[in-house]
Amino acid sequence: MIPSLRVAVFGITRSGKDYSISSAVRTLRDSGMAVEHFEGIPTVRGYSGPMLGKEFALTSSEEKGLLMDEFRRRISDRSSLPYLIQDEHYSFPTEYGGRPLKNDYTKAKFPFAIRKGDDGREYEVMLREEWISDCDIVFYLDPEPGVILKRILSSEGSKRNEQITEDDIDAWKRFEISSLIDLCSRLNIRFEVLNMNEGAADILVREIREECIS
Repeated sequence: MIPSLRVAVFGITRSGKDYSISSAVRTLRDSGMAVEHFEGIPTVRGYSGPMLGKEFALTSSEEKGLLMDEFRRRISDRSSLPYLIQDEHYSFPTEYGGRPLKNDYTKAKFPFAIRKGDDGREYEVMLREEWISDCDIVFYLDPEPGVILKRILSSEGSKRNEQITEDDIDAWKRFEISSLIDLCSRLNIRFEVLNMNEGAADILVREIREECIS
């Protein structure tokens, strides 16, 4: 078995990352693997009070950057975390359904850079290249747009959006997949799109086990 493995799992909002990763981690731990799951956005937001004494939504872009750097620092030591799964976000659209996104999410944005897809749509890219440079594998969860739309419409709070369309979701996924293919190629990282014909958790478990014994 290889001594360490770092896996990053991407997917747009409501693609099932948290559920799939949590289920995979439980299965792998039950089989004796010391796997850690780092959930990026909620973890970083949780640092705000202890580190800065205020809510994340009240922090400046510079302060958000400091919190994100602290999170990355804590997961940088592979020797103490032999098997690590990172729950990652690549981007968010600037508009849903042709309208700017306006809900609680906009009060707590992470620093981002604007990039355009091939179709001219704009996206707020929050991932920095160095954050996955040590990864061995990058997976992308790819449910059908209609499945994601149903999840968004049945969500509550800032995760619910009634303007987004299946076309928006499809374009968003295509932008992220194309961008990550290019990034992983440059960083020499294995990249796999999981088409979700079977459970993502089962795929993650199988792929991680095979990688560890190869």
